[in-house]
Amino acid sequence: LEAGRQLWLVVNLSSAHLADVGVAETVTGVLNAHGVAPSRLVVQFSEEGVDAPTGRAITEHLTKLQTLGIRTALDGFGAQATSLSRLRMLPLDIVKLDRRIFDASPGAPDHHDAVVAAVVNLAEQLGVEVAVSGVRAEPELRASVNAGCRLGQGDLFCPPAVPERLEAYLDSHQIGRASCRERV
Repeated sequence: LEAGRQLWLVVNLSSAHLADVGVAETVTGVLNAHGVAPSRLVVQFSEEGVDAPTGRAITEHLTKLQTLGIRTALDGFGAQATSLSRLRMLPLDIVKLDRRIFDASPGAPDHHDAVVAAVVNLAEQLGVEVAVSGVRAEPELRASVNAGCRLGQGDLFCPPAVPERLEAYLDSHQIGRASCRERV
């Protein structure tokens, strides 16, 4: 973690929202109304609903958001059957590995490091960063870092909190504000 880093605001949008023709204008209006720089926003979405009829519109709108300086993230990667071709087609800045990557079946070998390393390698080739979601424990963090992942999100960094509690946490951790950000 590096001191002085700013927070990213991560917002989930559904495929229906991303397919809406006015999504970029709506997001820009909200950012302007609240004084948030576009570079501080990450719009994340899951693959659900990204099908042939909406795929072209979603791709176009994600590209428009990126040109405004907003980052885009595919959430839940690896949780379901994922089409690797989507990684090529969608304009992405971040691929977020699902929390279930840490869950090994009883008696089964734990290949977490190998899976994360493979995704990080693929993402690097595509010019996309990988974030591991749901990091809860130091061994998960170590394994992710060892596999080459630079971004993480989860209770280990900053547990879910109501706005007042989060504000108090940020105030008491002036130097460590990056820990709630998604930086490993």
